[in-house]
Amino acid sequence: MKVKYLSTYCPKPGAAVVQVQSGSFEGLVLLNVPENYRVKDKIFYVTYHYDPTLDHEDNIACPLDKAYTHAKMYTVDSVGEQSCNE
Repeated sequence: MKVKYLSTYCPKPGAAVVQVQSGSFEGLVLLNVPENYRVKDKIFYVTYHYDPTLDHEDNIACPLDKAYTHAKMYTVDSVGEQSCNE
């Protein structure tokens, strides 16, 4: 899936808020995004999965991420500069 990096997700170190670039333009929170991909407006490709054990409300106040406070979190399986379909 093609995504665009928007910001960090402060309750979870290493987590990123990204915007899906394939039609819906929804926001996702991804865990385990490598630091070199956490660059404002960077476009990259990911595969990911949903882990229900991570889907709980964070107790840390994060005023900049209010829109994503209750976002589902997904774990990155792979990340790259090119789509695996190319």
